[in-house]
Amino acid sequence: MTEPPHNLHRHENRARALLKDPQAVKALAARGAQKLGSAAGGGGRFAAVRAELATMLALLQAWARGDYRGVSGKALLSIAAAVVYFVAPLDAIPDFLLGLGYIDDVAVIGYVLQQLRSELEAFRAWQTDNDTAPDP
Repeated sequence: MTEPPHNLHRHENRARALLKDPQAVKALAARGAQKLGSAAGGGGRFAAVRAELATMLALLQAWARGDYRGVSGKALLSIAAAVVYFVAPLDAIPDFLLGLGYIDDVAVIGYVLQQLRSELEAFRAWQTDNDTAPDP
């Protein structure tokens, strides 16, 4: 997939504004973690991206704390925009539509993962070297 999913670009402006405030980034990551936890039953392709989304959330937390700066601005913006999309209650397919609600979220997260795989691998290596755990 070379073109971003529908409406992802609309969330970039919100993400750009959030990235100016580390506390807002921490709050975004916390909301993402909460939604990820409540979506635990979503099987199929969503199950395949759960760990990657958790890595994205941990990266946002580490960046907001000032612990990790090894991410490009473009990658950080893409990750934040994907998480903003993920936590939005009404996106292309509202999450309350059982069985369908997370399809668009998976598409957005999958797109970002595909674009930023090496940045996320570098973050995981940093996590391992620094033995860091994500914030609760």
